[in-house]
This record gives sequence, C-alpha cells and structure tokens, in this order.
Amino acid sequence: MSETNRPKRLRTFWTTLITVFGPVCALAAITRLPLLSHRNESPRSGIASRAGQSEQSLPDLPQNSQLPLLLSFAVPQGAGEPQSIAVSEHWLLLIGRSAGQIVIVNIGSRRQHSLDTILKAGMRADFVPTFKRGSATGPGRDEFVITVMNPRRVVRVKMPRDDTFEPDIDTFDLPISVNTTLDVGHDEMVANGPFPDTLLTRWRSSDGRLTRVSDVGDALEPYVSSRILRALVNQSTIAQRASDHAIVQAFVFTSRLHVYKDFGRLDRIIGGPVEIRPVYGTTTDVSSPEEAPVMMPSTRYGYLDVTADDTRIYTLFSGRSFGEFKGAASLGSRIDMFGWDGEFLGSRRLLGAVSNISIGGSPNVLWAVQREPKPAVVGYLLPPAGTSSSTRSN
Repeated sequence: MSETNRPKRLRTFWTTLITVFGPVCALAAITRLPLLSHRNESPRSGIASRAGQSEQSLPDLPQNSQLPLLLSFAVPQGAGEPQSIAVSEHWLLLIGRSAGQIVIVNIGSRRQHSLDTILKAGMRADFVPTFKRGSATGPGRDEFVITVMNPRRVVRVKMPRDDTFEPDIDTFDLPISVNTTLDVGHDEMVANGPFPDTLLTRWRSSDGRLTRVSDVGDALEPYVSSRILRALVNQSTIAQRASDHAIVQAFVFTSRLHVYKDFGRLDRIIGGPVEIRPVYGTTTDVSSPEEAPVMMPSTRYGYLDVTADDTRIYTLFSGRSFGEFKGAASLGSRIDMFGWDGEFLGSRRLLGAVSNISIGGSPNVLWAVQREPKPAVVGYLLPPAGTSSSTRSN
C-alpha cells in the first residue's frame, strides 16, 4: 500500500467500524492501527454531566458497598464471549460476539438450548447470521426481542414457562442497522445505534415507518460538529420501564443518562456522581474534509450498560481509561443506581469486572456477564426497592 493511499484507506476502514460495529470493534481496530495514534490533533472533550468528582478522581467504594453474590456458573459454550445478556421470568438469553452464537438457558434447570438454527429460518443453509443484542419485554413474560445485524432484522421470541424448548418466532425486517431494540407496545419499537443525526429511532413493526425520536444536535451540539464524531459520542445502551415504557439511555463515553417518556419525549438528563466527558482525537487527510475519531490515552469509558425495573435504573460504570486498560476499559465493577426521577441512589461494588448486566427473573437479582477474574454468568442480590444507600458519592 502506498503512503499516499494508506491514510485514506485507514480512515475509511475506521469509519466503517464506528458506524456499523460499534465501540468494541473500534477499539480492536485502533490497537491494530498505531499509525492513527500518531496523526491525531489535540484532544477534544464535551458533554459535561452533573457536577461530581472530576474524571481524574475515581475513589474506591467502601467495603460495605459490595453486592452479595448469589450464584455463578460457566458461560455456555455456544455463547462464546457474550456481548449481551437479557433475562425474562424463566429464561436467560446470551448473545456472543461471533456470528451464530446465541444461547438461551432455563433459569431453574440450567438446561441450555441454541437458538441459531431456529432463527436462521428463511436464510440460506450455509449462511451464519450475526446477532447483536437482546432485550426482555417485561416482568411476568417470557419474551425476548433480538436484534440481528446481518441480515438486518428483529426477531421476537416467545418462550414457554416450563422447560420445553418450543419457542414461537416472529421476524421483522429492519430499515436500518441498530443495536438494541425495545418492544414498547402498540406495534411500536424503539432502538438505539451509532446514528449521526438522532439519539433514538422508532418504527412500526407492521409497516417499517421510521420516526426520529430525539435530535442529536439538540443534545450534543456545540461539542461535536462532525457527523462521524457524533456517531462515536452517541454510542449507548437502552432499557425500559415495563409499566409505562419509559426509556433510559446510558452513554458509553460519558457519565450521562437520558430518560424518555411518551414513546420518545426527552424527559430529563441525568449526570452520574463521577463526571466522564468524551475525549477523543481526530484525523483527516487532504482528500476529504470529514474527520475520523481516534481513541486517546485519556479516553475514559462511562456507562457500559443499563437495565431497569419499575423503581430504579441500574448502570454499569467503568471509569477506566483506554491508555491504562486498553480493551479492558470496556469492563466495569461498579453499579450506579438512580431513581426514574433522576435521584442518585448510591453505588455498589461487584466482585469481578463485567461487561453486561440485566435485571429479571427473581426479584432484586442483577445478572451479569463476568470477564475477570474468570468468565462466568453471575447473579447479585440487589437492595430491596425503597432502600436508601449509605454509599452515595459526595
């Protein structure tokens, strides 16, 4: 490859990763393209959350803040390295990073079943679909909504209440690529993704009609001017309150939450107790004015994942910098809890570093995909609803 064409090809490759595969794949790309880290401009930062400790100050939580560990079992072989966990009344869904990796586990018996073959219905026999994220539709129900990245579609899976493996499957084609899809009722679905112009998108599963939920410009400007950089900062996870389908969106590169009501109206913006601002470098070449984002050593991860019930929002907080932890920056061992009214309810420690969380099944149980010190599916006992926390950050 010539030196003239190399920057352009690297920038194009990086842009594709950001807009399609999300932040994890982007990190992998960065570690393989050291040239970018030598061509960045001055770091930029934006989107300040509510006043709290600075991003350089990440105090340890007291020992009594640790959540009790209830259970732990090995990650099912068919799930590979899970990138998503979702829990219903009786079932646990795990989606791996590699194509074709999707496993459902009965919580009571721990029997495991692969969903890959069933979800391939209508596809070529030799085609291996890539599954992105899964979400449970609500308490008392054994339904999941699964986002498929390739091909672009959403699959609704309804499981039986007993241990028989007889799921009902409904499939809907997607007009765009998304990350997590929530079934909010009334034939409506809401999804997040690395969109450059909207924070969330909503569409009708019956006719595929799209609606922009919230304009990126309203929330992110004037900090980010480029469409590509907005897509980077907009990396997020979402969850819903089943009783009224209120949605919470947690941002990966900030300590910021958005709460939406009435199927997409932005109700409030919540800042976490530790302030994380998006920090990144940019690189351009003479053939294109568009900027491409570059991770900086000072880039910190904020809220990696979010889950919720009718009373509280639970976020997985990292606070780790890319320069110090590299790929492990996308792991966290701290749960920040909030009320739906925005009140910070305290933080709790986990025994290990995890990548994804979900609440479901038994009341007050937080499920997680643990990566360190060893891979496992774990369950923690949460404090009862209405319990005040003695571990709030000052």
